[in-house]
Amino acid sequence: MPAPTKMSICNFHSFCRIKTGMQAATFFLAVVGIYWLIGLIFATAFSVRGAQAIDESVVGAPIGFRLLIIPAAIALWPVLAHKWFWQRRTP
Repeated sequence: MPAPTKMSICNFHSFCRIKTGMQAATFFLAVVGIYWLIGLIFATAFSVRGAQAIDESVVGAPIGFRLLIIPAAIALWPVLAHKWFWQRRTP
């Protein structure tokens, strides 16, 4: 069996970098997808109940407003969850 040449070692290492980069990208997209899914579930509940718990002026708001806040609630669900949780805990 011949000894590996410098060119074959370089090709192997570049393949490893591509494979590692693809794994990192796949992991990143999985994390973003999970964040989005949790946000979607949270935003649904928040638009129905949580928004009026945080701000009383939302009581009686039309469905259009509730649909309008869903994208922001998906993106900011950790902040809104924290506010909603502590709003219920404060006397």
